[in-house]
Amino acid sequence: MPNSRRVMMMAAASGLISYGLILLAGNLPAWLPLPESIFRYAPGFLFGALVLQVGTTPLSRRAGIVVASGLVWILTYQMASQMVTEYEQSSVLACGVAGGIAAWLVSGIVRVLRPRRLSLLAMLMSFVAGILGGCLIGQGLLESGDTLLLDVLLISGFVVWQSGVGGSLLLVDELGTHDYQS
Repeated sequence: MPNSRRVMMMAAASGLISYGLILLAGNLPAWLPLPESIFRYAPGFLFGALVLQVGTTPLSRRAGIVVASGLVWILTYQMASQMVTEYEQSSVLACGVAGGIAAWLVSGIVRVLRPRRLSLLAMLMSFVAGILGGCLIGQGLLESGDTLLLDVLLISGFVVWQSGVGGSLLLVDELGTHDYQS
């Protein structure tokens, strides 16, 4: 069983680093010869590596969680972008929906690949945390220019999403779920 404090600290750190990666994606220095999509799509893989795979064995399951988490991020990032650009939805709605769906998918992946199954309550708690974090990110995207409020909302959104999802999966697992049966 992973250490709760460590997982929560890693989730908060992952949220802060994710914000930095997204910020870097939009402001790549000319001397860095990498496509910005690497930084835009990295937060999902980072979250999987720092938070979700903790306490998971064997290595193939850990790698599966990291890859799946990254792919979920890419999918839901694209979905939110499309909702805003093509369907002209509010960024708060788009990011809230994408955040909830991403959290639900990630918790489903963890439910399958972790040695202990998570309850449906854990998945619901994860979904709610995903919606809240996504809405904060969406609200931040409504801010014009480089403002302190923009940074606060985006950082808060990433930290709420990643800490909320990581914590909800961990909390319910510690409260007691049935053992994984193959």
